[in-house]
Amino acid sequence: MPSTISGSQISAANLLIGGTYLSDTISTIESKVSNNYLQAQSYGDVSNNYLQAQGYGIGDVSNTYLQAQSYGNVSNNYLQAQSYGNVSNNYLQAAFSSGYRAGELIETITGNCRGEVVEVLSGTYTLQNVTSAMSGSTTYTAITGSTLNYTPPSGTKRVLYRFDYKFDVTENSGISHHVLYIDGVKVDPTTTTISSNYASTNWHHANFMVSFSFVIQCDAAADNASEGQFASWTSSKELKVMYREYNASYESSIHSNVWWNGTGASGTNNFRSPTLTIQAYA
Repeated sequence: MPSTISGSQISAANLLIGGTYLSDTISTIESKVSNNYLQAQSYGDVSNNYLQAQGYGIGDVSNTYLQAQSYGNVSNNYLQAQSYGNVSNNYLQAAFSSGYRAGELIETITGNCRGEVVEVLSGTYTLQNVTSAMSGSTTYTAITGSTLNYTPPSGTKRVLYRFDYKFDVTENSGISHHVLYIDGVKVDPTTTTISSNYASTNWHHANFMVSFSFVIQCDAAADNASEGQFASWTSSKELKVMYREYNASYESSIHSNVWWNGTGASGTNNFRSPTLTIQAYA
């Protein structure tokens, strides 16, 4: 019986199943492991990350685990072949059309917006380098650090965008508007207004972190960018948070500290670096 696993020849001449020698009941079983894939050609199908044994009584499949009853043990989702071969790197990777379980986290881009380089499955990304505070205006402007051009990996159904940044009221209540844009299109469900209690003097008391997040759908029935929904996402899209003040009487700033250690913040203490996180889910 020709069979090869990681270069090791295996003979079925002495393998007894149900009182019958395997070599007497199955004339040819061809399978091989190549590039860490198990391609089951004669007695199993691979579909959606499951190995479905068809009729030879060699294993059960449940929740993506192969529980080999006759010639192997499964522990922590690893198949340790005991009798007739080895699997390189202790992994059994079945060839399948979709490599992820529903809801599984595929990749995470996360870092401080200081020019950090992040390498993930879909590619290499460089976060913006933010070194100083940003003053608001009455014109929508991208918040520094929030912009990234992103293409999710194949199999992605949801993309979580999260941008964390410091907000400070510099006049009155600092009413301001923050919203996600995708490729220049305003995503309406992300419309966010931020302000503090009104004060005509003694500002900067509303000085806090903002965690701005939204989940983008990648398997919608049709594209609807203003709702953050796409039928597919296979090319780069620009993601960013845009921000403006309500009017010139309600001012604010981003990335700044005003107070520190019992006095006014100065030097390195008056700046707070933003962080950006993007996650792709199956």
